[in-house]
Amino acid sequence: MAVRPIVGADRLGRYLIGGMAKAGGAAVAAVTWVNGQFGIRMLLGGELVGVVSLTVADGRVTRAYAIANPAKLERFSEEVLLRR
Repeated sequence: MAVRPIVGADRLGRYLIGGMAKAGGAAVAAVTWVNGQFGIRMLLGGELVGVVSLTVADGRVTRAYAIANPAKLERFSEEVLLRR
């Protein structure tokens, strides 16, 4: 199994938003919980088009998993506010 390089939060963020921008429409990213971990809800033109779950270790994102299957996205209908 190949080891992937660490790309950084800025590069990951630009990748996700850039991919949404290519689809056209108004792109919005909002914080959510996915299986007890931080995640991002991606909306395009007001419609949920994807969710990215993030694994964080030592304050850094170590893995990102994308979900775009409409059947699996049904359970992500509400935005979640994060608190410390």
